[in-house]
Amino acid sequence: MADDLSTLRIDQPQQVISAIVKLLSGGAVNWWKTNSAAVENDLQTLAEGAKQTTEALAEGRITAEQAQGYYESQLRVLKNTPRFVEFMAAAGAQSLFDGVVNILGTAIKNVVGLNPFELLGS
Repeated sequence: MADDLSTLRIDQPQQVISAIVKLLSGGAVNWWKTNSAAVENDLQTLAEGAKQTTEALAEGRITAEQAQGYYESQLRVLKNTPRFVEFMAAAGAQSLFDGVVNILGTAIKNVVGLNPFELLGS
């Protein structure tokens, strides 16, 4: 969010655009910081599981059929990673949209004394 919206004015569009760009760029960085650990954890878990399965197969502790089952299970888990990313991206996008509406509404209110988006329930 822009640091200080009290001086933001819709009749100074570059100021409004700068506040929105700052919000969006910061939001993207924060989204990745928040979600990258979960994605990296999923990938680490997959790699470690595949390594252990491969070692167990190579050492004869499991059969090829068992290994295939473990690999398939790991793949199913990995398929959830894009779903997680998609869900979290949608939630992040909604938050950024709400921030943009707040910036625009505040910039209008600072000029005319009324935030039209508050009236719309946005």
